[in-house]
Order: sequence, then C-alpha cells, then structure tokens
Amino acid sequence: MTLENTERHDGTTTATTEDGETVYLNLEETKSGTEHPFFVTYSDEAEENRYGYYCSNCGSLKTTRDAQDHIECTECGNVHTPKSAESYDDSYL
Repeated sequence: MTLENTERHDGTTTATTEDGETVYLNLEETKSGTEHPFFVTYSDEAEENRYGYYCSNCGSLKTTRDAQDHIECTECGNVHTPKSAESYDDSYL
C-alpha cells in the first residue's frame, strides 16, 4: 500500500506535520472513510500519545473529529460517520 506524504523505515510508517513534527501511523488501527480509511496517528513511536488521524485518500493530517466520532478530512472531504446501534435492527431482517 502506498500512502502519500509518508515514509517507512524499519517497519514504522511516519508522516510530517506542517510544524515539522513526526507522527507515527498505526496501520492496524483504522476508521472507515467514504473514500479511503483513516489511520490513527501518534506523536510518539511507543504510541502512548494520540495525535489524530491520517487520511489515506489524500495523505493529509488535517482532520477534525467531534464527540460522536465523526471524522472529516478538511483537505479532500473524506468522512467517517459511525453507525449507531439503533440504526440496525436484526429482527427486521
């Protein structure tokens, strides 16, 4: 998988913020998106301090997240909207 604006060294994938800071992508920790998934990013290699999300659609770290876990990339409009448990009723099927 090729991810825009990232580098891979010794099995670790990183991206650089606008401020020149390195963030670490966890390629196993994802949120679905309307175009491509979002990857959780951390400000430290040990993944103890969450930074935010990386949009795999356009390679941007410019994302927003609200209290309902709605994530949106401000660069390309890729969106993650969680499904509510109430929106699916197995007995209906």
